Amino acid sequence: MIEEVLGMLYEYQCSCGFLSEVEHSMAENPTIVCPKCRNQMKKVISGGTGFVLKGPDWPGKEIKSGVKHKAK
Repeated sequence: MIEEVLGMLYEYQCSCGFLSEVEHSMAENPTIVCPKCRNQMKKVISGGTGFVLKGPDWPGKEIKSGVKHKAK
């Protein structure tokens, strides 16, 4: 049986301005080295992409407009 553990995608930025994305698990805390200047890069804290539920069964614009979602 083959197990595949998917990691999260994190952004790292160097003091020289180089930006990189690295995939690793939440439990890992890797040391990322800038390929341009060889300094240690720091993890960028961002707002992320958010979480959006789409489809006919999920309320969307109705919530913002004040229209109530009909239960089935």
